[in-house]
Amino acid sequence: MDETLQKLYRELESDPIDPEQQRRLLSYHRRMANPPSLAILDQWLDDLESENAEIVLERLEVLAQLGPLADFAIEALLQRCQCGTHRILCNIAKVFKEIGSKGILALSRALKDDNLELRLGAVWVLGEVGSEAKEAIPALTYALQDESLNVREAAACTLGEMGLQAIPALTEALDGEDRSVRVNAAEALGRMGSEANAAIPIIAHNLQNKDSASPWHMVTALGNFGSEAIPVLTHSLQNGNSELRLGAARALGKMESVAKDAIPALANALGDAELVVRMEAAVALAKIGSIAKEVIPPLTNALQNEDSGIRHWAVKTLGKINLGPGGKEAIPALVAALQDDYSIVRWSAGEVLGKIGSEAIPVLIDSLEDKESELRSIAARTLGDIGSEAKEAIPALTHALQDENSRVRAWAARALELIGSDAK
Repeated sequence: MDETLQKLYRELESDPIDPEQQRRLLSYHRRMANPPSLAILDQWLDDLESENAEIVLERLEVLAQLGPLADFAIEALLQRCQCGTHRILCNIAKVFKEIGSKGILALSRALKDDNLELRLGAVWVLGEVGSEAKEAIPALTYALQDESLNVREAAACTLGEMGLQAIPALTEALDGEDRSVRVNAAEALGRMGSEANAAIPIIAHNLQNKDSASPWHMVTALGNFGSEAIPVLTHSLQNGNSELRLGAARALGKMESVAKDAIPALANALGDAELVVRMEAAVALAKIGSIAKEVIPPLTNALQNEDSGIRHWAVKTLGKINLGPGGKEAIPALVAALQDDYSIVRWSAGEVLGKIGSEAIPVLIDSLEDKESELRSIAARTLGDIGSEAKEAIPALTHALQDENSRVRAWAARALELIGSDAK
């Protein structure tokens, strides 16, 4: 042992738990590519069994700094996997990641151990290691058949962290007997997106058979696959299960403009027997964008619903669509909504009229003469939002500067300023 190392050990003996002394010693050993003395190693391994979580965490930090040289601690780390808190297991995963291949293979072997707690701990740690644990994919695939449902579920989730190499195993898991395993596998594949499109036919089959009673997670996963999943989702909009129809509409909406081919099917869903499905179909069409004009009639009809929440939802959804001048067919219903019993519906209707633009200007000018001051305020604000296109409203807005209501006067002044120099 050279003099530098002797000095480091003497200093550590004087204060065995001094983190700075430990780091200096570890740095030296890592640089020299040799492990610490057996006495120090035995002490660290004993500390891993401590009931004091802070001591355990300190030792795990030390071991992680050793990197591959910490392979002497593999068995002790596996034992600690059986009774570790979330924080301890996260730090155990860091050590295994630093150890590398030798540690991953040890965790893989643990997945076949008779001890259930060890299998659960090992699969959890592998999930924390993530994509760097690809060598464990065969063992995780084996764990999908574990006698414990908890292990099977965790294995499916962990495979989802392994990246594209896990796709065959996850696709196979979709045919498993346990619905929870199938759901976890579908969600994991969904996170991979279009790279996992080979799984779409199996998910579609499960939606019609195994998972028809509770399909939400399956259709949600399909929403991540892209355009190749659209035929399955549009077909699901006609399914007898309202939850499946609802999930399909939401998944299509998640795709936004990618789902333009689903517009006819979503338009049909606006006539669904279930209100929630109709609402979700309208939201999906709104997310698709300006090409979704089919949604306007059902939404304007919804503005007359007795439920104020539905009326508010309808007007907000109309606001999400790029209506532009082509939205003139919504104007009568939106003007009527300016008289709604609920203020939030009234103001939201004004916002949408402002997005329609020039087509809405005549009715907004008329509204500046309404007996209700709030409606006059909404009209003045909306004309200002339209901007320079609303020049024809200048005389009426100028007159509104003399309105008896201070809010109307303020909105009219703002509108004239926004319309531009011609308003001066």
